[in-house]
Amino acid sequence: MRLKFTCSALMACFPFLFASAQNTALTFNGTNTSVTTSSYIVPTSGDFTVEFWYTMSSLGSGLEEFVSQGQAGGAFYIGTDGINGNFRAGDNWLGTGVAVPLNQWTHVALVNQGGTATLYINGVPLGSTTGYSINTGGTTFTVGTQYGGLNEYTTATMDQLKIWSVALTAAQVKNEMYGTDNSAAVGLIADYQMNDGSGTTMSNGTSTTGLNGTLNNSPSWVYSPVQGGNNALNFDGATTTVVAPSSTAFELSSGTVEAEINPTTWPSISSTPVNMAIAAYRNFSGAAYSFHVSSVGVGFWNGTGFVQWDYAGANATNGVAYTIPLGSWTQLSFVADGTNTTLYVNGTNVGYFSQSFGTATNLTFDIGVTENSLPAEWFDGSIDEVRVWNTQQTPAQISQYMGKTLTGTETGLNALY
Repeated sequence: MRLKFTCSALMACFPFLFASAQNTALTFNGTNTSVTTSSYIVPTSGDFTVEFWYTMSSLGSGLEEFVSQGQAGGAFYIGTDGINGNFRAGDNWLGTGVAVPLNQWTHVALVNQGGTATLYINGVPLGSTTGYSINTGGTTFTVGTQYGGLNEYTTATMDQLKIWSVALTAAQVKNEMYGTDNSAAVGLIADYQMNDGSGTTMSNGTSTTGLNGTLNNSPSWVYSPVQGGNNALNFDGATTTVVAPSSTAFELSSGTVEAEINPTTWPSISSTPVNMAIAAYRNFSGAAYSFHVSSVGVGFWNGTGFVQWDYAGANATNGVAYTIPLGSWTQLSFVADGTNTTLYVNGTNVGYFSQSFGTATNLTFDIGVTENSLPAEWFDGSIDEVRVWNTQQTPAQISQYMGKTLTGTETGLNALY
């Protein structure tokens, strides 16, 4: 079983977690709000990609469109069918069979390459069709409603809308979900970050002029957790947590747990260093593993014993001195073989302890906190790329995947946050 969540999905589940920087999105009322442009932005010949983020609470019984362009017979649009709860992707692909996720931020990308259209949801290709094309003329590119005055207004909140004159690859779709925005990217026609925050204009961020959108009937500017650029979850050291339900995906006799951390402060009580939790399979009934960091080292608790790779490298077998700085990123990999657990810091082996994962089951998987009788050991700073493997990652694999965005299909990868 693989568990895979994007940053935005986590924020939808845990709205008290805030992104490192604020930005905005547009909310449509499903009745009369939309954004119109004066251009046919989606290419009507050749390859193209249209991508955006959305969230919506329900589908209703009618048709709704996120974006549209053209006229009957070969119009382009991406919307929902209301009845079956599936996406529609234009007159030439009405029945995608791809379900519409609700109540969470979701990334959608429609890629047309040589007449084969593929629909990606959260970076995963879930449907395709051949013989895909769109027509010319009719209604110019529109957001929030259907072409030609057919209404079909959406109730969605939308962000990060981009139109390309190229067919993005699967890897590029994945990277674009959270990739750093680049107005000069090859093939990027229009880039609507929706960060205007007020007013009646949805600004285009590329150098192509005349593509700005005009807001009609006041769709609302609202806060959005979706950001262009690299993303992480920021924890305040006092109240913010991520807690995932119990799963056998987290129950390991051997394997690897990884995380990238960027601590803000080192807490202490009466000058005594206090551990901050990174990730843990642990709750009030027990613990299989929990990993910690403090001003003096990195720690590991398996339900019966606590060990610490101190920064001097003195405690662990074959220990090597290392540091974890405040205010910058460090990658940690805990590799357990059933007897010993080795810590890698930014790919470097800093020693091992004769202690492996515990056997407790039916626990919660916690990020940035340990769930005991009460939440404790709050993390102060940012955490990213938490991974749980049922395999012992080799030094070469740790180095290969370090700093990379994974697909979620890597061998042995049970959970990816």
